[in-house]
Amino acid sequence: MWYYLYRRYRGVEINWFHSNTKFLLDGYPRSGNTYFSGLSKKVFNPEIFIHHFHCIAAVKIALSRDLPSFILIRNPADAISSYYLKSFALKNKKLSKDTDKELVLKLTNDYYTFHKYILNNQTNLEIVTFESTINNPNKILDLLNERVFDNKYVVTHEQISEFNREYRGATDTLGSSRPNKTKERLKLGIKEALYDLDIYNDCHQIYLELSHKSK
Repeated sequence: MWYYLYRRYRGVEINWFHSNTKFLLDGYPRSGNTYFSGLSKKVFNPEIFIHHFHCIAAVKIALSRDLPSFILIRNPADAISSYYLKSFALKNKKLSKDTDKELVLKLTNDYYTFHKYILNNQTNLEIVTFESTINNPNKILDLLNERVFDNKYVVTHEQISEFNREYRGATDTLGSSRPNKTKERLKLGIKEALYDLDIYNDCHQIYLELSHKSK
């Protein structure tokens, strides 16, 4: 509920579960959510799926309603370091020179908690890697089309190409969902702080286990 209100406060429209909801598309922040939800809206009816909650509660509700749930995963080093940068962009704060290790720890704990739940419930979920959404989106769209709609929709390379031409990502340089050299440079120091955390190894192990079961 807090997260729902927080996003409403930011002016982000959220479609909560309703009678026409056909599937959930979600994942830890910076795991390809913005890109793939936008692409799915291009191909399918945007009113019949929900996305961008980034929390266990939404997954639990989807499972309780027997809704197909597609969970996007990304390796912890890239997902967490990218989310670290976006957290400053969201608050319009200047990025500090020294890495905020408390923030890194918090985001890492959040990553662990979310993905541990996904791992424990993976047999009831469709796991999709970040690399698949970027490098082979047609495969994932075909899977979604078959799993949810019994191949009702026609998925074409032209749709994907058109979306990729139009896609601009989200927010500014630090918060953009598109890669850029500035972000990659800034991530290096954040990753060093990540690697020093004991829980990081647990996050990486969970990611490897999930990725082996992914589409």
